[in-house]
Amino acid sequence: MQTNPAPTQAIIEHLGLLVQQSLELLRHQQLNQTGKLLTAAHHDLQKLAVSTTKLDLLVQTALENGALGAKLTGSGLGGCLLALTDNQETADYLTTKLRAAGAVKTWKQNLADLNP
Repeated sequence: MQTNPAPTQAIIEHLGLLVQQSLELLRHQQLNQTGKLLTAAHHDLQKLAVSTTKLDLLVQTALENGALGAKLTGSGLGGCLLALTDNQETADYLTTKLRAAGAVKTWKQNLADLNP
């Protein structure tokens, strides 16, 4: 039982703020800034202890190989992450690097295809 929920609550509220800011940045196609917020969110999720060593390694691999930002996604303690790149070539390269680092499956989605 947690005796002082305030730190956890503050992190959760910060995550909510990051989501709102990211949505606004994506609406204006500000990918570099969005990537920074994704990575900040991952650091918050690490503080909440919902990441894993393998996910942290894959996020770091993404950041070291051209991702603008990366974070775990889903409910945590699983094996799924989201990495943002600004072009197809970097996404293809990143896919190769993530697989070499242990990613089992990868998917690529062009953001432009999501906005009809």
